[in-house]
Amino acid sequence: MLVISSVFVVNVVKNAKTDLSRLESQEKIDFEKNKSVFEQGSFARLEDVKVFYNFSHAEVPFDEWIEDLKDNEVVSINTTTGEMIFNQTVEIPALVKNDCLSAYCFQHIVGFEKIPSTLWKGLIGIEDLRFVTHAGVDLKSILRAIVVDLREMRMAQGGSTITQQLIKNVFLSQEKSIIRKLKEVILSVYIETQFTKEEILTTYFNEVFWGSIQGIQVKGVYAASLMYFGKKPEDLTDYETTILVSLLKGPNYYSPLNKWDRLKQRADLVYEKLVELNLFAQDFSAKWKVDKYESWTKKLKNDQTNKLVYSLWMGQDEAESVLDQFDRFVFMKSGLKILKRVQELSKVEDDLSFKAMISIPNCEKCPPPQYFYSKIERDKKKALEEEKHQVGSTIKPLLYDIFYRLGKSPQDLVETKPITFKLKSGVWSPRDSSKAEVPLISLEEALLKSKNIPLIRTASELGFDNIESNLKDYIPGLKTPLSEFPSQLLGAFELSLKELSDVYAQFIKNQCQLVKKGEKNFGDLVLSQLSDPTRNTLSNVVGERLAPMRFFAKTGTTNNALDNWLIVFDGKYLYVIWFGVEGNRLGKKYHISGASSAFRIFQEFISLRGKRFTDISCDQLAI
Repeated sequence: MLVISSVFVVNVVKNAKTDLSRLESQEKIDFEKNKSVFEQGSFARLEDVKVFYNFSHAEVPFDEWIEDLKDNEVVSINTTTGEMIFNQTVEIPALVKNDCLSAYCFQHIVGFEKIPSTLWKGLIGIEDLRFVTHAGVDLKSILRAIVVDLREMRMAQGGSTITQQLIKNVFLSQEKSIIRKLKEVILSVYIETQFTKEEILTTYFNEVFWGSIQGIQVKGVYAASLMYFGKKPEDLTDYETTILVSLLKGPNYYSPLNKWDRLKQRADLVYEKLVELNLFAQDFSAKWKVDKYESWTKKLKNDQTNKLVYSLWMGQDEAESVLDQFDRFVFMKSGLKILKRVQELSKVEDDLSFKAMISIPNCEKCPPPQYFYSKIERDKKKALEEEKHQVGSTIKPLLYDIFYRLGKSPQDLVETKPITFKLKSGVWSPRDSSKAEVPLISLEEALLKSKNIPLIRTASELGFDNIESNLKDYIPGLKTPLSEFPSQLLGAFELSLKELSDVYAQFIKNQCQLVKKGEKNFGDLVLSQLSDPTRNTLSNVVGERLAPMRFFAKTGTTNNALDNWLIVFDGKYLYVIWFGVEGNRLGKKYHISGASSAFRIFQEFISLRGKRFTDISCDQLAI
């Protein structure tokens, strides 16, 4: 006996009304509040801006918008590099809201007026000619399906209406059984009494799946239009809507990524059928040729590699932060790009990932920090605030500041020859990654090149007790006495990203207070000494765009390169980036560094985020 509970029916109706309520709630969002800004004199990739623009609330098609900017000399485009140069400040409205509740999924609910008539006409013409007149079930189609099923002795045809397809895809399973079919019929008839045909079509087009692109499930017509054609639904051509209708038959079976010839054959037949039904104008020249399909699928495959939409989806948070939405997109894209490059070069499948925290230090009224983590399946907050990593050389700027406060100067010379300590735990000798070329080196040069032996020798000369008492202000959890655990001065202890960010926020505050009190010039600070990327550990990797810029930067590489760090302060933002191996580390070793991994993420981001880069100073710091 077939039983459909009243609770189930009520839930079906309740869930079916979800789209309309979500659509109404979006009308209350202030799209201008979250707009992204491209500053005069900055750079961005054209393909990044296009993807971002298409997913925003901008109303003018991208091609029209960009042509208008070029005509008015607002932007210039380097066709060789694919970069945009902004001659004036430009704004883009906020991104549309992702309404999909599932992981790795994009959906944006739109009203019926945003669904092109060619699309719903095409769907009716191919799937349900009597949709406008039937009451949820088409008896003629069912009888025809029964005849076919009996003849073939299996459930070959379903005879489903659009309403039935909606019920089956959203509320029921794909099981082929008489019981499931009866449920589908009863619920379809009931739904037709609760909603207009227009509302049923609206829900259908917002809820149906159109396959997967770049690892993201494509749910609804808005997502399908953007991810397959880079257009909003209202801008689709007749043949493009035909392709979308054709894909509904089986998004994987007709996938343009590997079955474009199969898709072309079906789309051509569908188009001709719709012309025959007078639903489309008779213009067979609108059908795509083979070369058009090949160029389209080539672009889709290229998108699969670049994963721009995936980066856009991964980089967005609901909450306000110090970065605008375009910044978040570009940073996540940069991180994923470098992550992939390291994986390919290392030729291993270790659990590589990156984390980052970007904040405006010592500013209580500023927006909260922005967190990034390459693993969506794990808790981002826990990964950045609780999970600890060995900090390595990132600790050295704090130590050199202590050295200078205890009477040393940047020009003081220190020996580079090996040094050995007899500890309770045994004999310990610090080592450098490369053999010393000269017997003496200045403290400033030792800091710039991140040398270990000169640092430990200087700490020993000044007294480990003196270093300990000063360093504990930053690192309360330091093992003591420091004289028995001197390897901590080389970063042999662990902090979370949040903890290291807090340490540096305090360090930056202390440094800049010296300038604001008139006790030191900015050029005398450790912040300044590490601000020239052509002189410090970034010298071999910094690009021509960042080389002339001045920003504090300190890399760190430790644990056989399983932990790689970058700390950057540009006068406003504090960046803490970690890149490394999570999970099983036993016996693992890499030949990378903070300069070749974490810094490359920063460089890719900062060069093409559409913001100007200003030289470091203490002027913007709120202390």
